[in-house]
Amino acid sequence: MVYIQSALLYTNQAGRRRVRVTTLALRTSTTAADIFRAADFGAVTAFMTRQAVADLQQDDYCEEGTIQRARSRVINRCVNILANYRMNTSAAKSPPGQLILPESLQLLPLFCMSLRKSPILRPSLARSKSSDYPSPLADERAYRLLYGGAVSPAMALLCVHPNLYKLNNMTPEEGEWFTPKLQERSQFPPGSREAVAFCKPYIHIPSSIQPSIACIDDDGIYILDDGFTLHLYVGQTVDDQARSDLLTKSEGSMAFDGITTETDLGRRVWNIIRQLRVCDRMSCGGSNLSVLSSRPTHAPVVIITAKKGGMGIASGGMEDMILPLLADDPTMHDKGYVDFLCALHGKIKEAVSKD
Repeated sequence: MVYIQSALLYTNQAGRRRVRVTTLALRTSTTAADIFRAADFGAVTAFMTRQAVADLQQDDYCEEGTIQRARSRVINRCVNILANYRMNTSAAKSPPGQLILPESLQLLPLFCMSLRKSPILRPSLARSKSSDYPSPLADERAYRLLYGGAVSPAMALLCVHPNLYKLNNMTPEEGEWFTPKLQERSQFPPGSREAVAFCKPYIHIPSSIQPSIACIDDDGIYILDDGFTLHLYVGQTVDDQARSDLLTKSEGSMAFDGITTETDLGRRVWNIIRQLRVCDRMSCGGSNLSVLSSRPTHAPVVIITAKKGGMGIASGGMEDMILPLLADDPTMHDKGYVDFLCALHGKIKEAVSKD
């Protein structure tokens, strides 16, 4: 066992001096397989995000540029982790042409690709061919760097790889309150944090889908959650009845700027928004336990409606606000996920062959 101990000297509200001692006990192992088996994905991704932020804040001269250096280091760290897994565990017996990932780090390549595409590490370019404004702006990058430097394990993936929820054709349970049955609570140790959280009623949310333009239909209604903002997108061919059942207009306003709570659809969408705001991790089906939010800020709702007869998501503000958040799609500087995996696999094989 390895023990890490810290002491905090402070003054309480009564003016008395106190010392708070915290001790953390960690198990040790002599085999790499045990290390990978016990790896915590949230802790790894949070640490890598903070490393990337620290890389950007280095003031030493870099010929390739600070952002490009930080982007390269993300890939190098991912390659080192997965190459070591390949060489020092039972994965060494697998065929060289097969990409083998640790069970606990299955989403590590997805995270690294998304981190490079996020406002933290994405190179600033014009938002569109007709725009002279870069994306991200300097203040947008600074905002993400501020929170990225202290990101929690629960939010590390969401802050770079948004969740996309389709609100069309929801099941009767989705968007409604649900109270766990007594027998369902017995799967957790009595008194544990999970057991306490699981006892509380929560709202079913739809299954998340890939944040890709291929998954967004013109007749769809979606919520795109990037950890900071909840974007409600209404497609250009959504019928007028569905729009009026979901959205409202302020007095004197020509555009939809609110969500109604007087219809079944509007009420259920508001329920889903409420659940997303108070939860930081959920299963794909939204039926997992609720955990107190680790979001850096209160997530506002931004309503985006595509104009009928327009060019859908690629027109006007749609391109500026939504397209940069679709992390699974290729960009000017980064490949799509499948191509990224192929390139990453090649780097891993190269690293293994050198050793």
